[in-house]
Amino acid sequence: MPYVPKFLRHHFKASRFWRENSLLLREFQYFPDVVLLALLFSLLAAALEGFGLGFLMAFLQNLVSPEAEPFQTGVSWFDHWILGIHEPSLNRLLRASLLILIATWLRALFNYLTHIYTDLTQLHFVDRLRKRIFEQLQSLNLSYFTKTHSGELINTITTEIGRLQQAFGMGSFLMIKGLTIVIYTILLFQISWQLSLLSILLFSLLAVSLNTINKWVRESSFAVSEASGRFVST
Repeated sequence: MPYVPKFLRHHFKASRFWRENSLLLREFQYFPDVVLLALLFSLLAAALEGFGLGFLMAFLQNLVSPEAEPFQTGVSWFDHWILGIHEPSLNRLLRASLLILIATWLRALFNYLTHIYTDLTQLHFVDRLRKRIFEQLQSLNLSYFTKTHSGELINTITTEIGRLQQAFGMGSFLMIKGLTIVIYTILLFQISWQLSLLSILLFSLLAVSLNTINKWVRESSFAVSEASGRFVST
């Protein structure tokens, strides 16, 4: 993790998440640029999601109540030069429409780049795992292969790697949606902090439930892997 500050790196490596998944997480250090680009584009796409919602609010306000006080972000130069709060209502409506289109196009572009670099990260990750397994198998004595069923080896190289690939895809999807939820949460706090606290409470309960289900699925997967290995070896 060359781009991560030293104190954050030390804190992360001391966490339980790192201890349980360090064997897999170490593989990301061989292609950090691809990983960072995937994170950057997903963050930009989530930010533009929030900007698009803000521009939509400005558009609706100018459309429904053109004589009301113009929608403002609190950033003076942005409100003056971009939103045009001192312009006539028709000009503000046109500006808001143009900003919505620009935000939508850029969000689509960054979403596309996010999927591209997420898939590249997944391909590099799976390739590294397969090479590592192959290198470990090469370093073993021949006596190991006489004691181990060939089906279990095939199951590890194919089925287990495939499951990790699916888990990686699901994890990247949750990460992207999580960033979007963070942007929406910031906007909610600006609109109403009471509703925001209620939403955070509900999402926290949902997160605890999902974490419990995830632990149960993970523990159950070990028995499935063993059964799959025995099935392939027969």
